Amino acid sequence: MGKNFDKVEISYELITNKRYIYKLCLEKRKEYIGFFENKKIINKLPERLWKHIHKEGAKYTKKYKPKIQENILQCTIHEANTNAFAHEMFYTLERMNYRGINKVRGGPFIWVRDYNTKEKIVINFFIDEMKKGWNSFVDCYETFKLFNYDDFYVYSSSILPSKLKYQQQINLFNFITNHIKECKFQQKCRARDKNTVYIRLEPALNEIKRLHRENQNLRKRKLDDDSDDDTPSRKKRKI
Repeated sequence: MGKNFDKVEISYELITNKRYIYKLCLEKRKEYIGFFENKKIINKLPERLWKHIHKEGAKYTKKYKPKIQENILQCTIHEANTNAFAHEMFYTLERMNYRGINKVRGGPFIWVRDYNTKEKIVINFFIDEMKKGWNSFVDCYETFKLFNYDDFYVYSSSILPSKLKYQQQINLFNFITNHIKECKFQQKCRARDKNTVYIRLEPALNEIKRLHRENQNLRKRKLDDDSDDDTPSRKKRKI
């Protein structure tokens, strides 16, 4: 006899309209990370979690079903911070680092098949960024919003190909970038030929992060200067 999903609930009390990050425990010891805004309840579950157990959620949870014990959905839920998309990706990378890349999906890492060795190099780059802490990761995350498809390879006939040189890696970076930019992924890159040379990601990213920080500092100084201009000058005290 099949389970009566109408009786399934969670062991959490949630606040209406709050954003939450969740971790679903799935079959075969898999995990799925996501977030939802608690606007609509279906039966006893937030709409997003209800969709997962009714095979209307992610492809990954259609293949690996969420675990339910004694009508309790096996999950962990906590409040998302103000940047919910970045929080979801950060938490996914934490769990990938702890459990293994092919045991966890969430954020931009939603491919159902296992990631191969070349793609793991890409994911491990972001895991290393996650390990630097939340503030550093958000800096990296915001920087990726500036990227476009063609930022991951350049055209030249005089430089040898370097680290990011495989089609799978290009596609995965494009997929991650579009997730961060909240854009629909399009698998269309400018045509590559024998003169295509792939850039090293780390120096490019570090340089953009440096410029991003400089711009932030410039904006902060400008705000401070504007604030000083609005403040009435004080008369010097006579000694």
